[in-house]
Amino acid sequence: MGIADAEAPVTTVKPIAQDAAGCEAAAKTQPKPSAACLAIAEQLVEEAHGYYAAGDDGAAQPFLDHASRFAPRDLRLSFEQALVDDASGRYLEARKRFDLLRGTAMWRAAAVPSAVNLALLGRFEDARAAFAALSGSADTAEAGYAQLWQLWLDARTWQGDAAALREKLARNTVGLRADDAPQQALLNLFAGQGSVEAVFAAIEASTPENSLRRRDARTEAAFFAGGYVQYALRDTAAAQRLYLRELPQSAASVERPMIQQSLRSP
Repeated sequence: MGIADAEAPVTTVKPIAQDAAGCEAAAKTQPKPSAACLAIAEQLVEEAHGYYAAGDDGAAQPFLDHASRFAPRDLRLSFEQALVDDASGRYLEARKRFDLLRGTAMWRAAAVPSAVNLALLGRFEDARAAFAALSGSADTAEAGYAQLWQLWLDARTWQGDAAALREKLARNTVGLRADDAPQQALLNLFAGQGSVEAVFAAIEASTPENSLRRRDARTEAAFFAGGYVQYALRDTAAAQRLYLRELPQSAASVERPMIQQSLRSP
């Protein structure tokens, strides 16, 4: 769930600066970009996405800036910029873009990262509502992911003692259905019947070695399992060790900024 177009390889689009410069010049006199210029904007966005997927947000930004100078209303550009904004810590800028994408053809792709952005902004009740809506998705992987977020939000916003929180989390897992073995292992953890080690063992057993899918699954696991350890077990040191262990391979996972935030504000 955490990487946009997770299995897409880093793009190898050739430099198109000359054509893009022509589109920039045309934008000064034409109200709308031509079909050819929109295609060039798409190439620039694909180039940016390749860097974003590799975890290099700084390298992605110039391509997005270039495309925005002649195709600022392109929905894919707005979506990609929102992802890069979140990854770069510009959460408020990302929020503005996600809000503009609501109701457009890109909203289906934007719904999950938009909900994560609300959590990054500390708008936990808004995030809870967004993930509650996603928990009813026909996509069982997305629904299961949203349910895990609801459990994390329960833990993050709890004000009482840890024992009462663990009881609440165990109750809230009743009736939840996982889409795969890693999600089930995380549900078991929140139910108080599993372990962090079992979560990562499930990932190793069910994902291809060295794949983006495995790296993304490990990042998700670090975030959710780390949250349980940090808030339900009140072992911040153990949670931070887990965050630090998995952060280097987190690349474009949407949980990466959440992990970074947790490291900054334990």
